[in-house]
Amino acid sequence: MAFARTKVAEADDEVIEGVQFRNLSAEEGVAKIENIRVTARSSVPDKLLTVQSLKPKGYVVAVTGDGTNDAPAPKVADIGPWMGIEGTKWAKEGSDIIIMDDNFTSVVTDQRWGRCVNNNIQKCLQFQLTVNFAALIVNIFAAVQKFRNSSQ
Repeated sequence: MAFARTKVAEADDEVIEGVQFRNLSAEEGVAKIENIRVTARSSVPDKLLTVQSLKPKGYVVAVTGDGTNDAPAPKVADIGPWMGIEGTKWAKEGSDIIIMDDNFTSVVTDQRWGRCVNNNIQKCLQFQLTVNFAALIVNIFAAVQKFRNSSQ
């Protein structure tokens, strides 16, 4: 915890042990959760409690794991990435994302690729809708002209 206080947490951040967080009331946990930077010696229920404290405040929560004992918190979280090499088969089957090389930098790279793909899909849809709308207008105009010519 001393390392966390000197290297990870800033002056107004809190470093807390899992037992301390678990012993807080639900209201106290929700009130303190935004200032907690590190939770040391956390158990599975502590992770679940952390997720349940963050979600009511509107946070998008991601919790990772590699084994069956980690399953409850990632299941409740908005997204649950799991380790692909070290993770158990059961954990991988229940995951949202599998990190194939067990390296968190892959998540950043994959996020960039995903955003690029998403942008390309949006551009394609915009192009298709524009072209199809123009074709619809031309067809309606042609139908109206044909109807006018046939009624004369």
